[in-house]
Amino acid sequence: MVNQVDSINIATSNAEIAVDTVAQHIDTASFLQSVNFNSTLSDIPINIIDNNWVFIFSLTGLILLAWVRNFSPIRFAMIFSSVFSFRQLESLVKERGVFHHGASIGLVIMTLLGGALFAYQINYLFLGELVINDNLPYVVILRFAIVLSVFWFLKVLVVKLIGVLFKAKYSAGLQLLNMFTINVVAGLTMLLIIPISIFTEQLFLTQINIAIVLVLYSYRIVRGFISGRKENRFSFVYIILYLCTLEIIPVILLMKFILPEYF
Repeated sequence: MVNQVDSINIATSNAEIAVDTVAQHIDTASFLQSVNFNSTLSDIPINIIDNNWVFIFSLTGLILLAWVRNFSPIRFAMIFSSVFSFRQLESLVKERGVFHHGASIGLVIMTLLGGALFAYQINYLFLGELVINDNLPYVVILRFAIVLSVFWFLKVLVVKLIGVLFKAKYSAGLQLLNMFTINVVAGLTMLLIIPISIFTEQLFLTQINIAIVLVLYSYRIVRGFISGRKENRFSFVYIILYLCTLEIIPVILLMKFILPEYF
């Protein structure tokens, strides 16, 4: 009789343990469902991004840079020196076929790759998910590159159209080269910093990269204003309106695509 009572007690205690275990699983599952995984920048591990594809696209961009450096060293030096020398920028405007040169095409592709990787990383770090879901990483990066190229093409088209309508081709050329040269520097910075930040898992490098991009963008706007003042017949109000229309608003729209929950 005692053995039967002991057996009943043991069975009862085992049943209570099983019930408690099931309850814990249910509470854990309900908790996981209620958690919002759209974390902030510091909450998401940086190795969430596919390192292999980041390395491949970064290496491709750096190979293009090396090819341009060996293919046309003079043009390469002129483009990078014009970032810091306005006189060099003016001399570059006077040359024909600047954007059709092989060196410029290679640098444009390099810049697009850097910008696409930057958008890919920022989108993942801030949202924890991609704007373009259900795709392989390289497909997402290429789609970001296509969006940036269309964005850049439309912007160049509008600037050229304004130069023709207002008979200010020289000023429009300065604006285009100013945009091109500083974008190249920004693209090179992204290609160098992003792989290091991902493989070393140092988040502060990503923050430094964002800060550099913001500084270069601000420098581009200020320099665009200075180059716009070269045409004395354009008033201060027209130049500010131009910069807001073609510099600030397009970037806001682009960021709305990359980070829809923040814009």
